[in-house]
Amino acid sequence: MENELSNLIVCYELTTKELKDTYICTHCKMNINTLSINAEAKLSEIEEKLEALNNEWTNLLSNSLEDPLILDNKKLLTRDQQKVIDDFIDTKQLPDIVDTFFVQAFNTLFSELDKVTVRIEDIENILLSMGPCTTIELKNKVNSYIDSIVKGKDIDKLRLIIQPKEAQPYDLVAEEESNY
Repeated sequence: MENELSNLIVCYELTTKELKDTYICTHCKMNINTLSINAEAKLSEIEEKLEALNNEWTNLLSNSLEDPLILDNKKLLTRDQQKVIDDFIDTKQLPDIVDTFFVQAFNTLFSELDKVTVRIEDIENILLSMGPCTTIELKNKVNSYIDSIVKGKDIDKLRLIIQPKEAQPYDLVAEEESNY
């Protein structure tokens, strides 16, 4: 399609008056008599091909999203990426402008993502063991912990899942006692 479009000759400087006077464009040297392509028909043909391609891509994405393994990856995406995916699922249509964010969201969804669970207790223990510290020390300690749990993994395909603190039996007892 790209070649077909590029083969269409367009001269924006040519005027109707110039066409009446000569059959060769004085600006681009195009010979009107040698044109064998009906530009309007060619553009219609290209438009039909683009519509078919759009439908093919839409169907391919829709069918791929029916796979539960792929949909399971959706929860590992950012909220904005999840929204793009959900919008597509709801409308079953590509957006008017398929931007890089849309493409990256689907590429990430279809890639094999690796997840690492980060227990909130581990982070809490690290922070509490430090005592008073500077912001740089705190950042270094947290970064060091993160680096240790993701070592040897592909960072681009890695998602950290923060696991909330589990309720301890004594936490529940304290809540029950405070209600009386």
